[in-house]
Amino acid sequence: MKKKCWKLLVIGLLTIPLGIGSVVQAEDSLEQSSQTVQTETSTSETSQVQVNKIEFSQTEISQEESNQDTESQPESPDLTNLNPAKRATPDQENMAPDPETSEIAEEDARSASLPVEVYAANSLKPIYRVYNPNSGEHLHTLNGGEKDNLMSLGWVYEGISMQIDGSGSNLYRAYNPNSGEHFYTKDSKEIDKIKRAGWRYEGVAWKVPNSGKNVYRLFNPNARDAGSHHYTLLESEKNDLVKRGWRYEGVSWAVTGGSVTVKSTNVINSVPYISQYTPVKAPWGCASASLAMLLGSKNIRPNLRTMQDRLPMYPSNPNGQKGNVYTGSGFGWVIKPNALAAYGRTYGGNTVDISGSNTVQIINRVLNGQPVLYYGYSSYQNNTDKNRNHCKVIAGYNGGKFLVYDPLYYSSNAGAGSGGKNMLYDRGARAWVTMGQYNAEKDGRAITIQ
Repeated sequence: MKKKCWKLLVIGLLTIPLGIGSVVQAEDSLEQSSQTVQTETSTSETSQVQVNKIEFSQTEISQEESNQDTESQPESPDLTNLNPAKRATPDQENMAPDPETSEIAEEDARSASLPVEVYAANSLKPIYRVYNPNSGEHLHTLNGGEKDNLMSLGWVYEGISMQIDGSGSNLYRAYNPNSGEHFYTKDSKEIDKIKRAGWRYEGVAWKVPNSGKNVYRLFNPNARDAGSHHYTLLESEKNDLVKRGWRYEGVSWAVTGGSVTVKSTNVINSVPYISQYTPVKAPWGCASASLAMLLGSKNIRPNLRTMQDRLPMYPSNPNGQKGNVYTGSGFGWVIKPNALAAYGRTYGGNTVDISGSNTVQIINRVLNGQPVLYYGYSSYQNNTDKNRNHCKVIAGYNGGKFLVYDPLYYSSNAGAGSGGKNMLYDRGARAWVTMGQYNAEKDGRAITIQ
């Protein structure tokens, strides 16, 4: 088995610049604000960011998995060269029209660097870290909008640098208009001092607890640009920098939770591919087949015929399936997500309705090992029906693409062109779908299994 090398991002390293000395050509008038930090990155700070080759400047740890016999590992599906199969029978439900391909391309470009963070579901608030590959600055922000704006200007998203609970003392932020550096401190007197030196006060960055994990501050006396100050949660790193000539400036503040590794790819191999055509032919039964994939990821494998027969139906269940799953008689819509999630729980699965989740939230669930069932279009749709009446399953994420399992095929190896006539959605049983394609198709309805 080929060895894999996973790079675990150590975001205990928090680099924030400060030059408390005189600032050249300091502004005469400095505007003080007590409001929450607003983005200061429109012109002088980041407009000249040109990203060529991006390299992370944070400390990385390479961890190599032990080499194991391939026979002891679960078989991974071939996701690169999917074989074509015989064309499916065109008796599936009608769906919705094509999105504009230009819109898809535009969304793909925007979503290529979607911010993805993976952390345990709790009450803690994440502090995001972004990196300017030109200046070397690492910026920390509670503001997701500021993070996204900087990414659009060429900054690199580095993940969650720390976590807070939202209580405690004010942590102030200041900005050097000449160097582009940002500075954080709990000491209001320190803020007053650097304001007199020409720094701009940006307000309260966030609140920090009075006790918890210490954040150490160090200063490089030989540097006067971005990176002159360094913040770290690691005492060992602090000690190492002191040996190299850095000046230790004490504990700057405390945080409730530490950094979180950013995961960029994941294929959930436990998700089985299940067809709605075989061994049980239910051309309108995509919901049950897709739900069976979710359950199968947790090794829950109910009889598919039973699942189709017992699917909650309208009108006895107002949110149930309208129309026969085998014949399509009276078809109006597939079962709604709240009813489908409740139905999944009757088989012992912790299925939950996550409708309304944005794309980043969906990515995070997949990266955390949770497959997602979403409502979209089928290859048998026409161009007048705008309803998303087809269920599919997201079983992986990699490089701005979702791995989508579509139950509308007889075989897991069915390739593109073997389904209906709408080629935009006739992608095959297992296909990598771009974020642009997904966002153009989704309507926000989704469930997952936890």
